[in-house]
Amino acid sequence: MDFDCLEFVNKIATIESNGDTLDHLPRLITLACQKNQEQQVYQRLNELGNKNAIRVEQLCAENNQDFSKSVYQLSVVRNELHSLRSHIADLNTDIQASGKDLKNMKQQLNSLKDSERRLFLYQDLTQSCLQIFYKLKDAQELLSKKQYLSSLRICSEVQKIYLKRIEGLTIHTLVQQMISKMQNSVCSSALEDLHEWLFALRKKLPLVGEICFKEIDEARRRWAKNYREDLINLTTRTPFSLDLAILEYVDFDPLDNDLVKVDFNSLYVCVQVHSYLGILSSFQASFEKDRKRQQEFLAPKSLESINLEVIGEWLKSVAGYMIVEYYILQEIPNFRSYEEVQNIWAIICDKLIESILRVAFSEQSTTAIIKMKNNIVLLMHTMERFGFATQSLHSLSVELIDAFGGALMFKHLASFEEAFETDLYAPMVINNEKEYDELIAPYWTLPPAPLPRMVEFSKMCSLCCITLSKFTRHFFMFSNDSITLALDVQEKIPRFYRRFILHSLLEKLKHLYPKLNLSQMAQLVKNFYAFEEPLLQMEKTLIISKSTSHAGNENVNVNIKSSDILEGLANARKSALHEIFVKINHKIDDFIGLAEYDWSTTVARTAPSGFLQEMVPYLQTIYLDSLAGLPNHDKSYVYLETLDHLCTAMIDLLSNPAIRRVSSAAAEGFKVDVEYLESFASQVPDQSIVNADSFIELRQCANLLLGDNIEDYMDTDKFNRDFNRLHPSTSVKLLERLISGYSANPLSNDRPKRRAIENLLTVFRRKTN
Repeated sequence: MDFDCLEFVNKIATIESNGDTLDHLPRLITLACQKNQEQQVYQRLNELGNKNAIRVEQLCAENNQDFSKSVYQLSVVRNELHSLRSHIADLNTDIQASGKDLKNMKQQLNSLKDSERRLFLYQDLTQSCLQIFYKLKDAQELLSKKQYLSSLRICSEVQKIYLKRIEGLTIHTLVQQMISKMQNSVCSSALEDLHEWLFALRKKLPLVGEICFKEIDEARRRWAKNYREDLINLTTRTPFSLDLAILEYVDFDPLDNDLVKVDFNSLYVCVQVHSYLGILSSFQASFEKDRKRQQEFLAPKSLESINLEVIGEWLKSVAGYMIVEYYILQEIPNFRSYEEVQNIWAIICDKLIESILRVAFSEQSTTAIIKMKNNIVLLMHTMERFGFATQSLHSLSVELIDAFGGALMFKHLASFEEAFETDLYAPMVINNEKEYDELIAPYWTLPPAPLPRMVEFSKMCSLCCITLSKFTRHFFMFSNDSITLALDVQEKIPRFYRRFILHSLLEKLKHLYPKLNLSQMAQLVKNFYAFEEPLLQMEKTLIISKSTSHAGNENVNVNIKSSDILEGLANARKSALHEIFVKINHKIDDFIGLAEYDWSTTVARTAPSGFLQEMVPYLQTIYLDSLAGLPNHDKSYVYLETLDHLCTAMIDLLSNPAIRRVSSAAAEGFKVDVEYLESFASQVPDQSIVNADSFIELRQCANLLLGDNIEDYMDTDKFNRDFNRLHPSTSVKLLERLISGYSANPLSNDRPKRRAIENLLTVFRRKTN
């Protein structure tokens, strides 16, 4: 037997644990088989088994009592174990029941933990919501305190930070809506403040304009006092530079002074609010619309006449309005555009011009027009100070010159009428030197003569010249220290001067014609001649003044011969002369209406008709007395016209269709009247009347009725020579009356004359047809 196997068997035998022994047996068997020591190992194992059996028996014998005792104890233990097992079973049942409860409690605990987690989440959400609400409450309080930007910043903070914490919740939408409402409330409140500011500002606008007008006017007065020589000599500077020089004396803040203070906080806030919200463009459009609407409210609802209080308030409001617009442009860049403001200014100017011109030309008060012009000039200077275009206002002021001229003409027209009513229409007598210096020297250059002296014209001429002189002086008052308007006034005054003479003086004099007698009319004609010298001299002074203003040289030689005034005076004289012979002609017609001719009489009359014996002395008195002072050519004109009318009236009397036949005796009497009239015409102290032979046609009528020579009728050339002044129609009428006196009997001695007259009638009837 190999030592190794036996050693291994011994080693196994020392192992006390059966389990371990069994674990080594396979190895022992494997080793014994490898070394062919199965028998030896078996024997050794038997030896060990027998030895252990003996040992066991010895132990059993030695420990039997103990074993019995142990068995007894074991049985006791077994019983107790059984009891214990039952108790354990009971305990196991109880434990199992407790495990179920524990599981339920664990589930409940897990559920509570979930609830706790959700509660913590809800607590965080609630805390976030509370923070949002607190923030919104703060924003609302700031809104109530009008701290709009702070309120908007809080809303923006809530949107950017706090809303993310409650994203996905229903309250998120509600909060977003609340923020939108809050922002809208901020906008509305800011706009409401702005509208209140605009409304309050509207009440301040007239005061702002009044302050500016006062400052500009005081500066203008200071400037005029220091540079008054420029108002006399308009050539030292250009007009506009002089007017603009006034602005150098003006240094004040129209929106921040002792009387008025205007701040733009409401507008600033509105701009910031809308810029913050990204809606500035819509606010700009809305603000422009509001400003346009407000400028419409500045104008009076209706302006039917020059109401200085209403117009002054309007112009002051306009000035204040545009000054506010100017400061908005300056204080808030890129909010209002220059074009928008200039557009509003243009609209205001158009409205001003339209409304004022509509009432200006119907105004009769020159004071009202000047005061209105002064306000417009102040507005113009005020707007120039703030850089607004004022050409339209200057044009309006120039237009008002025409309105002022019309009102001034109406005002001085009463002086003309007073001069007409109080005039004696007789040559004026100058009693002393004072009267000469006041009434004559300024207007006429007369040769020296002792006083008292008589002049050809009546006192009306002097009074009218005084009125014209006052008219021109008052016209210059319109410029009122304004260089710009002074030039325009000097430009327009000659035209108004001529218009005043032609359409006021001369036209009013024409209306007097029906009221004046012949001697007064003759004096009026002489007055028209007397007017030439002073009227042209005054016009020359006006034109020289205008020329020196434009040319810059006081020594301007202006050759003036106003065709308008001379033509107007000439026409007035012609109309007066026409009125004179119309009056005379009416009197002639009255005398002729008294004529009583018996055209069928057989008794020839040797004395002139009674109506002629009354008319001729009347005409002699008129010619020699009433018209004695007229120039010779005017007297000749009247003589010729009246005598021609007398001749025509006598022919018409002879050509009356009611006259069927004129007897030879009646023709003889008519010829006596013609010779009487010719004798009167030859005595008129005017050779031109004698040479004119005014009654040749009337004489030819008488000769035609009394002609006995048949050859005078048969020879057409001779007839045309002897009766060349007779119109064919008149010849026909007279020949018809003449032929009725000759018999148509072929055996009558009158037959040849009748045939000759019939042939001549045929010729003249062809001419008239």
